[in-house]
Amino acid sequence: MEKIRVGIDLGTTNTLACYMKDSKPALVKFPGGKMLPSVLYLKEDNTLLIGEKARKQGIFDPVNRICSSKTHMGDFKKKWELRGRKFTPTDVAAEILKEVKKRIIKKTKADADAEVEAVITVPAYFTSNQIDETKKAGEQAGMKVLGIVTEPRAAAIANIKELSIEQQKIIVVDLGGGTFDISILEANYDQYDTLAVDGDRMLGGDNFDERIYTYFKTLIEDDLGIDLGSQEASGLSYEEYYSTVGRIEEEACRAKEELSEQNEYEVVIPNLFTYKNENYSLEFMFTREKMYGLCADLFEKINGRIRKVFQDNPALRMEEIRSVILAGGSCYIPKIKEDMEAMFHQTADTTMDRSTMVVIGACFIADAWDDPVSHKDIVSHSLGVEVLREDGVLILEKLLKRGQKYPDTAKRVFTTAMDHQESVEIIIYEAGSDKEDVEEISYRDPNGQEAWNHDLYGGFVLDGIEDAKKGVPQIEVSFEYDRSRLLTVTARDLKTGAKKKVKVTKGMMKQANTHVEPVDFELLIDTSGSMIGYDMKQAKEAAAKLVNEILDLDVHRLGIIGFGMTVDEVSPLSHQRNKLLLGIDRLMADGWTPMERAITKGISVLETSKNRKVMLIVTDGMPDYPDKTTESAKKAKQKGIDVITIYVGSGNSGNFNYLKTLASSKAFAFSLQNIDGLADLFQTVVAQYLASARKR
Repeated sequence: MEKIRVGIDLGTTNTLACYMKDSKPALVKFPGGKMLPSVLYLKEDNTLLIGEKARKQGIFDPVNRICSSKTHMGDFKKKWELRGRKFTPTDVAAEILKEVKKRIIKKTKADADAEVEAVITVPAYFTSNQIDETKKAGEQAGMKVLGIVTEPRAAAIANIKELSIEQQKIIVVDLGGGTFDISILEANYDQYDTLAVDGDRMLGGDNFDERIYTYFKTLIEDDLGIDLGSQEASGLSYEEYYSTVGRIEEEACRAKEELSEQNEYEVVIPNLFTYKNENYSLEFMFTREKMYGLCADLFEKINGRIRKVFQDNPALRMEEIRSVILAGGSCYIPKIKEDMEAMFHQTADTTMDRSTMVVIGACFIADAWDDPVSHKDIVSHSLGVEVLREDGVLILEKLLKRGQKYPDTAKRVFTTAMDHQESVEIIIYEAGSDKEDVEEISYRDPNGQEAWNHDLYGGFVLDGIEDAKKGVPQIEVSFEYDRSRLLTVTARDLKTGAKKKVKVTKGMMKQANTHVEPVDFELLIDTSGSMIGYDMKQAKEAAAKLVNEILDLDVHRLGIIGFGMTVDEVSPLSHQRNKLLLGIDRLMADGWTPMERAITKGISVLETSKNRKVMLIVTDGMPDYPDKTTESAKKAKQKGIDVITIYVGSGNSGNFNYLKTLASSKAFAFSLQNIDGLADLFQTVVAQYLASARKR
């Protein structure tokens, strides 16, 4: 089969492709020029348009257009619906790459079934999920994706190859349509090492366009007193409204480009719409100075981010930089060049076309993929595993740290958090942007809702681990991070030899921060005579802490049953804190231990629930009728109820051993010697259960 090697710059605004022709890079031409607008449009007959046709058609019907989808790559919640048809960011990228593939085959005059082997570029600050989705889009488009490389790496390769850069430190400032990247490299002819990376995934030329567009709209709104924020508010017809805002959007983009070449530009948009039976036109002189004022904070964000790279890497100094390379079409804004030259006290290198250097570099990399020079990039976001801290908080334990060079490997030995675990879950997270110094994986936002500091990447389960007390098993976890920034994780029990090796991808486990699954907890508290006095007081205080501090009652529900002289449902399943606290206050110790009846009551409460169901049993002794209790617990488990037991007491191992038989697994059976520790144990039990429930 015929094979074609190609480099692809899959951009937010435009996509470019390049292949080697007669040992030189050759750009693939699309209708309209060397760039394919990264735009999708769905026609009424369900036909998809990609590129320039989609861009033009979408101006007048933007509700059926998708542009700048790269900004949302890796966001698993983002979807667009056009004429009843749904698209994810990955779907949009795949359609764009299908068009690229078609044009490559046509340009090279290859057979229709020729295999296109691609190296696709991504921002240096892309997360692993975003990289995985980019690779997936290429595969959906029918390409063989050789690898994913960073845009600054590609830009550096292009400059090194074309300009024969000798040994020196260089900085690549890459401002595209939707992303901003900074990379500092040590370059030496056709080799380099990356020394530092930073960036902003939500900053690019689109932000400048939006500022200018908003200003133009405001001028019209102030002039006429109408609201162009929506079609309904404007009072215009559907066609007239979207034609108006589409033409304003086009002119805003054109004004930005024109002001890159001249100090002022005359904005003229004739016959925008009809207002009071007259045609309204927008005409005024727009200056570079005015544009800079509108975008002042964007320029400062760019400059501040560059200064931050050097603050975060004190071993690097600005005066050591010998070459400043500008990449990305948005770097044609003159102030970007002016600011860089003022910051680094030297002339910025603009020898190469800023809009094509990334794709040319990708082409060089693709051409030499089978025999790569030993380049090393650095990890842009730390990667590690989820670990349960002693206080019940889940934290990120890093194995590959931000700034560490790759390809590389790392390994560490971990242990279990619960007695007699039958398996261990290896959950991989990637440090969130600007959250590198935060240990905790989640936190409570100002509204009390759970939010995430770090991004779930994937994970798997290792079975066959050593059956032992918590802290005894030794589980070695190793990370391998390859040149395409793809992660392979191996977990091995050092005693049993159980081993699993997995190439981790984002679809392997549910995205933690997209949804918190509600759980119904039914707390069964022993209120027999042996709990009279201090023990009952401490049990009630621990239950109150469960209500006030431990359980998120905005998500989960709690019900409480006391079993002693009688089996008393002191509170039904509820989100209401006060109702639960009132029920706890009603608990009184008296009588025997009718645990089997309490479990039966708990089943009747939980069996109709559509949520995950948990029965949490707290007791200081054996039930009155062990056989009947065993049968009741069995029925609970058959109905999908997870049974957790807590034994409070010392010196009677038989009681604890019996309660282990009631629990859903050994890992769900707990014990404490003293009632004083019950509140802390509730914290641990709930954290462990919710963590395991989230992963199942």
